[in-house]
Amino acid sequence: MRKAVLSLCLLACAAAAAVRGVVVNRTSGKPAPGVAVRLMSMGAAGMQELETAITDAQGRFTFSKTAQAVHYLVEAQLDGVTYNRMVAPAETAGEVELAVYEVARKPTPRPAQRIVFLEPLADELRVNETWLFRNDADRTLYDAQSPTLRFWTPAELMGEVSVTVTAPGGMPIPRPVEADADGTHRIRFPIKPGETRFDVSYSLPPQSQFASRMLYPEAPTRLVVPAGVTLEGEGVEVVGPDPSGRAMIYEVRGRKQFAVTLAGRGLLQAAEDAGGPSLDQIPPALYDRLWWVLGPSLAALALGFLLLYRAPGRAPDAVRTSRR
Repeated sequence: MRKAVLSLCLLACAAAAAVRGVVVNRTSGKPAPGVAVRLMSMGAAGMQELETAITDAQGRFTFSKTAQAVHYLVEAQLDGVTYNRMVAPAETAGEVELAVYEVARKPTPRPAQRIVFLEPLADELRVNETWLFRNDADRTLYDAQSPTLRFWTPAELMGEVSVTVTAPGGMPIPRPVEADADGTHRIRFPIKPGETRFDVSYSLPPQSQFASRMLYPEAPTRLVVPAGVTLEGEGVEVVGPDPSGRAMIYEVRGRKQFAVTLAGRGLLQAAEDAGGPSLDQIPPALYDRLWWVLGPSLAALALGFLLLYRAPGRAPDAVRTSRR
């Protein structure tokens, strides 16, 4: 009984403790003074801003307004780019560190890999693309005048295109899309040090063929279809089944465009069995094996289903843009 009461007291103290920490400029390796830091609570009522503080000469900040039993989000900007990190209630007992980076205003790196999930159904062909970027520098790469990612959708696009972007260690956030008349789409987003993932989702009328342009032919493209669905096309090579046996993986390399023929119908449903855990960051070894991209425990199908499909009844978390 005493242990239970003590535990409750410790939890209450942790939840009521001040959130304090330091902002570090990882490009220079020094604390970042004079930076505005925001504290937001993340509870059942949603995200609410609690307080704003300015870092001192040592880059430190302290917040006194906290909420009971919630997670917090600490956020700051440097060179116009926003950085944030989650803070659990237990972390409020110590000092948290928020890393920021200076911006190199030059062309962003080209995508390292593209993964296309194809689900042929009776009433539509679902297409979900994952684009992966890696930044090994000590600066954020961003040029506001140039698109970070360009991708193409077929003319038969049915409905809208949705896009979410997941920065290193972050959560998926919606991003607007600029669409051109020729089916090319552009997204602008800073590429921070580490792994950044762009998730694109759209639908086509029911059909047995899928064609796409390779705007980055140097980046290998993986095609994933449900088990039982066969895929054929010139220049398309079989990689093999995913570890769960519920999908087949193909690869396309060094082509400016490709077309494949699909036979059969199927749906990727691994997330229902996995219970819905989220992925915070893509492991560095993603380029060699597809299942390493999609999570250490869920294999290939979890990424495509968890991030590109939403559970029934949930509000969409992506900005949707119609073909003009």
